Amino acid sequence: MQNVLIFDRKGREGARISRFSFWKNQHDIELNAEIIKKPELLDSAIQKARVLIVVAEKVDEIISEKIEELSVLSQKLAIIIISSDASYESVRHFFNLGIHDYLLLPTEEKELEKSLVRLMETLRENWIIQEVRPKIDALVESVILGNGEHGIIIRSLLEHILSLLKNEPSQCRQAVQKTENAIFEALAQHKKWIPKFLFRNEYSLSKQTLDRIVETWTANFSETCAMIEKYRMFDDRRIQRIEDFVMEHVDERLSLDDVAHELFLNASYISHIFKKTTGISFVSFLTEVKMDRAKVLLKDSSIRIGEVALTLGYMNQEYFSRNFKKTTGFTPAFYQKMLEAKSA
Repeated sequence: MQNVLIFDRKGREGARISRFSFWKNQHDIELNAEIIKKPELLDSAIQKARVLIVVAEKVDEIISEKIEELSVLSQKLAIIIISSDASYESVRHFFNLGIHDYLLLPTEEKELEKSLVRLMETLRENWIIQEVRPKIDALVESVILGNGEHGIIIRSLLEHILSLLKNEPSQCRQAVQKTENAIFEALAQHKKWIPKFLFRNEYSLSKQTLDRIVETWTANFSETCAMIEKYRMFDDRRIQRIEDFVMEHVDERLSLDDVAHELFLNASYISHIFKKTTGISFVSFLTEVKMDRAKVLLKDSSIRIGEVALTLGYMNQEYFSRNFKKTTGFTPAFYQKMLEAKSA
């Protein structure tokens, strides 16, 4: 249950808002009966509140400072401002402070209800992420270390989400997507390039079974484990720096000279040290990375081969296709059809 508090110096608009019919229909929201009219009373009043609605025809310096203070001190407090000031400067200022929404007077009941519904969804998703955070951390550690335990952790994590949300399809779908985003962000903290080599899925728990999503996640993260292990062979710090740059910028047109320029190194030096340390040429490594990225892009059945080539910086589709076949043994079109057949 989220407690909502209204602050309105004059009280008239606040009283009108408190009579909106949707308050009775929102089971996740409880409106505080008292409307706060003095800024100095806010501190004690918001101790139990999760949402603060600020009504002000003009947000003066005193109110602005109070909102800024609350934004800094109370990270859990969500603030909605309702004002007649529609200036870009005012709206931008308060969004920079981290408020949830900025609505204009006179307050429309449907607009405020929509804003609160969006806020409830966000709070619910954030709560879910916090509840399953230990399992997210365990999954990320398993993927990075490649210990083979990620399948078990994935099932436990997804079952936990379904249990928390009592298997409600729409809420579960959003929570699963939000959780996957959190996993991607956590993996990216280890290696910025990892999300580029993971395929993003759209999940519908009303159409896909839990077992199917577990299977999909396990397969995807197994591929991530293999990618991390594949490029972990370069222990040399100089090579690792080059490797990370190439993989982070895989979607750009890259050449040996480009990489040398960006890393403030000599092209001949990179070519020599790469071959000596890894046993393969820099150009071969660059092509291998781009083809690994192409495999991820081709999982999207709606994407065209030409689009994949352009995404990876290849101006010539035929040249891209030749490189792909040389690396994988298949043409991009045939590889994509294989993935579609496997998925079906």
